[in-house]
Amino acid sequence: MQIVRDSILALVAGAVGAGLTFGALVATGQFNGARLDVQTSEGKKGFVAASVGQMPGVIRNGKEFNPASRKGAAGVLFYNNNGDEAGGIISQLNKGSDGLPVGGISLSLDQVDHDGQAISLMNYVQGGFARSALRINDYPADIDPKVIDDDPERIAAWKAVVAAKEEDQAKEFRKYQEFMGKKRYFSERIYLGTAGGKTRSAYLELKDSKSQPRLRLTVDENDEPRIEFLDAKGKVKKVIK
Repeated sequence: MQIVRDSILALVAGAVGAGLTFGALVATGQFNGARLDVQTSEGKKGFVAASVGQMPGVIRNGKEFNPASRKGAAGVLFYNNNGDEAGGIISQLNKGSDGLPVGGISLSLDQVDHDGQAISLMNYVQGGFARSALRINDYPADIDPKVIDDDPERIAAWKAVVAAKEEDQAKEFRKYQEFMGKKRYFSERIYLGTAGGKTRSAYLELKDSKSQPRLRLTVDENDEPRIEFLDAKGKVKKVIK
């Protein structure tokens, strides 16, 4: 519960520092060391701090979706004045079949009036591999998220990703990204992070509207810097060292 407690303190400190008051918030629900719910005086969620097994699903328009997706996670979720999820801090750690840790922690901020993550900061480990990253995503402000969710083409494209064999998943996910970009539903525009096992690299990628890297600044595992220019298919066309 250390991360949950620290996150609550950070949220409260930030709100006070911004000149906000908690006059409209009343502590309701439960607080037994497993979960704390803070709601507005109208009964809408303000934020939730929860341990493993107590996290709610995504809440939008007063409805909860896919609560099982967070079954093994703990963290803090915060909500806008309509009671819709606006972001949070989530942590989950398990052990793989080899006994090594698998999991991570993320801080995400959702796009306003949308359930997609606009900004995320994360750290992830799997055995001997570790990654830390900042991702900035682009969602349309003029397309209702429900239109995106209910699009049968999008659903079919995502099912193809899920159903693909492990060796084909990257290819299918790339197709999904291209589809989402063409429809203006989603694109990952900026990635800044590190990745590697025993050797490490750091890089910044600027991406096009279909989430394809077009400019990459890298310091590789040998501490050598370079700048790469890529075409629309991801092929490196020019390198500056």
